[in-house]
Amino acid sequence: MKTYTVTFELVTPCISAGAGQKSAEIRVPEIRALFRSWLRWAGMGRDVEETLFGKLGESPKAGKIVVRMTSRQPQSIELVPPRNDYFLWTLAHQANNRGFFRPGAEIELEILDRAEQTNSISFRKVLEMALLLGSLGTRSRRGYGSIYPVSVVCDDGWEMTVPRTLQVFKDKLTEFNLKGIRILSLGKVVNDYSNAISQCSIFLHKARCGSNGPAINASQWGSEDNEGIRSQNPSTLSRPALGLPMPIRYKRGGQYSITLSDDEKESRWASPVIFKVIKLNQDHVPLAIFLKRYCMPEGTDLKVNVIGTRRVMNASASRKLFDVLMNPARHKEFDFNGAEVLWG
Repeated sequence: MKTYTVTFELVTPCISAGAGQKSAEIRVPEIRALFRSWLRWAGMGRDVEETLFGKLGESPKAGKIVVRMTSRQPQSIELVPPRNDYFLWTLAHQANNRGFFRPGAEIELEILDRAEQTNSISFRKVLEMALLLGSLGTRSRRGYGSIYPVSVVCDDGWEMTVPRTLQVFKDKLTEFNLKGIRILSLGKVVNDYSNAISQCSIFLHKARCGSNGPAINASQWGSEDNEGIRSQNPSTLSRPALGLPMPIRYKRGGQYSITLSDDEKESRWASPVIFKVIKLNQDHVPLAIFLKRYCMPEGTDLKVNVIGTRRVMNASASRKLFDVLMNPARHKEFDFNGAEVLWG
């Protein structure tokens, strides 16, 4: 059996809670879920997942990985989301405020690895991926709850080399050899987390904005989606491929919600684009992580529900906008400079 001692830092505000939403809390099941997610996204297979983390059902199986929190919870602060924060827009319109942890708080874990050698090597890779690329809590795919390792040591003598420069970080991505994943850095390295999140939000907002505003003009893809919905003929929509459900509220009236058209499926489709902030010494680097295998298939049937009525319009999904975001340099109509491919 191996024992890992892990310390990681919260790089951006972490909006994570248990049953009591007003008090922030990081829980072990959430950390295990982060490990599972990166195992799946890396395509390491169901057998490895069930061996490491167990399974339920008719033939339940205990996992080989035990995670324990050895540090106290950081101080919880009441979150009052600013209404101009593009990534926290949905929270800003909720009646009750949430609790969150400030950046800089450190979390300590003890992880027991009881797997045999082959699967133990797989878990070590999962651990490194999750700590370098993962996030926790609400809006974790939108830059919030970003984590980064401080130190990771194992009682077998192994110690993780934590990247402190962008080149070493890129070398680690090459070592991971992630299939079906592309990772971009977005613009310049900045000196605080808020500027890094702002870079992420500008990148997404420029691509999906549906109407002209004081800071950002409507994009080609946002305009096409809006024109289709307003004309009551939304044949093909690009923005839903970035995640569902998708609420729409027009200033001049009209509210809509876009969901999957198959009633037997859940209406939620997790975004295949993850925004993340890493901390290299005192520098903050905004990243966009694209999960190619988890993007909505081209032509997926959608429903555009007219709120307040029983009317439903049919449409189909396009991956065009997802492809534009992955390859910004190839699309002159997408006005964003400075993105660099780190992997994929």
